[in-house]
Amino acid sequence: MGRVSTNSGEQLNFTRDSGIAVSLRVWSETDVSGVIWSNGGHISSSKTEIMQVFLQREDGREIDVKINNAGIGAREGHYLSLIWANSSDSSGDVGVAMVNHSTGRYQIFGNRIDELMAKPMANLNGCCLAVVIIIAAALFGSFLGQFKAVVIGLALLAIPVLLMASISKTKGQRAGVREDYAAQVERYVEDILARET
Repeated sequence: MGRVSTNSGEQLNFTRDSGIAVSLRVWSETDVSGVIWSNGGHISSSKTEIMQVFLQREDGREIDVKINNAGIGAREGHYLSLIWANSSDSSGDVGVAMVNHSTGRYQIFGNRIDELMAKPMANLNGCCLAVVIIIAAALFGSFLGQFKAVVIGLALLAIPVLLMASISKTKGQRAGVREDYAAQVERYVEDILARET
């Protein structure tokens, strides 16, 4: 088990299951979705490659793991490591990488990094302030005179702008955390391989 600190201050905890691939099977599944009308429609499909690995650990215990779109080659007899990570925001261990020690190659599952992060939330402080301004203008409108409608109108216009700015900032912060987590996973995997040489 290892722990790696990120630039965001979050510590990722790593564990790994290593052993010999005693059975390995790969197949594809295709999901088709769409709508068909009497005069047309659209259909789309997506293909997922699934790798099922039975890994025999050094203690003799076998584990069974299915990996979607593994992106790395392996066969029976290869020595593999499955890398798991968790953070304070994840609901448990997340499979983030696979290392094929027999070939010296690895694959990081970037599509799984998001599972280590908290769910996105918009910061509504600015929107709440705009609502307070609207309520205050409505209650104390007699002091504002003819500017009452202008103040309320500007506050109403500010709400969607503030909400979009908050969502954009949240996306930017998540992108930074995502890149940081991916870099920490890569560093952990490279450290494993470096110790073998």
